[in-house]
Amino acid sequence: MKITQKTKVKDIFLIKFHYTRKLSNGETQHRRWLSYSMSQDKVYCFPCRLFSHLQTQIVKEGCCDWKDLSRILQRHEQSQGHMECMMKWTELFKGIKHGKAIDKDNERLIRESQKYWYNLFERLIDIINYLASQNLAFRAYRESFKLNKSKNSGNFLDLVKLLSKYDPTLRDHKQRINEKQLNQLYLSHDIQNELITLMSKLVINEIILRVKQAKYYAILLDCTRDVSRVEQMSILLRFCNLSTGAVEEHFIGFIDVAETTGECLTKSILQELERNDLDIQNCRGQGYDNGANMLGIRRGIRTRILNINPRSFFTPCGCHSWNLLL
Repeated sequence: MKITQKTKVKDIFLIKFHYTRKLSNGETQHRRWLSYSMSQDKVYCFPCRLFSHLQTQIVKEGCCDWKDLSRILQRHEQSQGHMECMMKWTELFKGIKHGKAIDKDNERLIRESQKYWYNLFERLIDIINYLASQNLAFRAYRESFKLNKSKNSGNFLDLVKLLSKYDPTLRDHKQRINEKQLNQLYLSHDIQNELITLMSKLVINEIILRVKQAKYYAILLDCTRDVSRVEQMSILLRFCNLSTGAVEEHFIGFIDVAETTGECLTKSILQELERNDLDIQNCRGQGYDNGANMLGIRRGIRTRILNINPRSFFTPCGCHSWNLLL
């Protein structure tokens, strides 16, 4: 049960006292039938809510008489109607657990459907991981899952078609598509982008976890325009992996920046570090190109971050330095 500030004292009292009862022989029994609703701020009898037609307060409306709750619960659990509902609830629980309930066929179909979609998405994620690791395009100009409709449907769909010849899960999914048994194919570009986004979040979370374990890190960044003329800043983190002892360098994303001034770029960097729960005071290095907005003595990113953290030493980018020399 989640304890809020408003009901903290009362809920602790309920948990420690009303959710258990002491029998005449001195044993303590847990009232697993008692249920508390945080939205209604009332207690209910769960089995009686399922099987009983009684109009008592604890069954229909819920009980919030905290002063006399002990007496109400004791009287209710000793009633004949409550005992009958408890027996029905126990039988239902055993039937569901051992697969002998009246809706066992529906439960079996639900589990089979869950297993089918789990196996399918496991394969789709592997295909996405392969294409991303090989830096290959996912889609083509025209996409179709039917073999005779398009010869080149993009790498993603073509890999699904190829693997469906050997993999039973993908073959079954292809057959369902051809027989029009599915309303959603889960092969569209929207699904691909959503899976890519979810996978990227997991990768970034793993990188941030390693950075936090190492504690100290360095930031590397550069800005460039994409085809839509939007200025994008790429951010990389450099740190020492404590498990392997090797120095690692990982890209964590692009940030769209409205201006390329030192103030705007510094603000974007600090916001990105804060979003990833990284402390700027643990930064021990900076690496940029030789632009004025990066290395400016007064308004550059280097100076602004050094004013916040004097230990974040600056090292110029070697490639940009060689380019200037040439």
